[in-house]
Amino acid sequence: MKYFGQKDHFIIAEIASSHDGKISKLKKLTNFSINTGADAVKFQIFKANKLLSTSNPLYNEFKKIEINYAEWKKFFLSYKKYKKKIIVEPFDFDSLELCNSLNIFSAIKVPVSCLDDKNYLFLLKKMNKPIIISIAATEIKEIQNIYKFFNKKNEIVLMYGIQNFPTKLSDLNLNKISFLKEKFKCLIGYADHTDSDDTFYSKYIPLLAHSLGANIIEKHITINRHLKGRDYYSAFNPDEFRDFVNIFNYKKKIFGKKIWTLNKADKKYAAFTKKYAVAKKSIKKDKKIKRSDIDFKRTNIIGIENKKINLILNKKTKKNFKTD
Repeated sequence: MKYFGQKDHFIIAEIASSHDGKISKLKKLTNFSINTGADAVKFQIFKANKLLSTSNPLYNEFKKIEINYAEWKKFFLSYKKYKKKIIVEPFDFDSLELCNSLNIFSAIKVPVSCLDDKNYLFLLKKMNKPIIISIAATEIKEIQNIYKFFNKKNEIVLMYGIQNFPTKLSDLNLNKISFLKEKFKCLIGYADHTDSDDTFYSKYIPLLAHSLGANIIEKHITINRHLKGRDYYSAFNPDEFRDFVNIFNYKKKIFGKKIWTLNKADKKYAAFTKKYAVAKKSIKKDKKIKRSDIDFKRTNIIGIENKKINLILNKKTKKNFKTD
């Protein structure tokens, strides 16, 4: 059974590190995310000492926001009823093992930093879950290898999108989505990291990405972007995220189906704009209609089009017709 492939679009609310390492804030963000109408909520799990060298300038920052495994386990079990909405992104092998032991996630995302970790990848393959593979800043050969590794057994999504706090519009290169769509027979995703203070582009660039073939859209969420907390650059506030989801839901109505039929609006417009047969001059009852008796004008009601004039030529009128 496919997890991602059943909808026109699939929107993921990315919590990332917006929780600041606080379970109370994590719960609040999770509740907000669920209530926006997002299809799934994604959580990042890591052990700082497994992810970063202690000499990395960001080590202490990551250590400060790290949530220990016991707290994660308790948290996830409390949200077990939302199992179908939970996606997790483990950043190290130990964190992946935790996810495997809990087994309450609908899908798992592989961060770029784990694409060459063989132990990580083999365990993930055994878990037999839908997989999102982050491929930002990854060479095409490496993408092809990871695609082949998972393709036969798992439902996979290749997730494009880079984050440069925030990502410049000139660095987006959305045509890579079209390239991936043509190159790989799987779902393509787009993780948006444009500046959320730019209210136009931050909402509509993901729509462009979707139009190019990205069915899975990932966007950060935060409680209040204006407080400038962690991961705020590209995050929406809960009300903005709800609007974002609604835009996508309405997009489906706007795009419609790939068929050519006339709906009520088309027919109403046809009545308004097209020309239909009218009497060019007064026509008496029982008179045979000739081409010289007819003109074509806008009538504001649907009538007989020029191409169907043979339907009435040489037919007798059943009543008198005034001009027009």
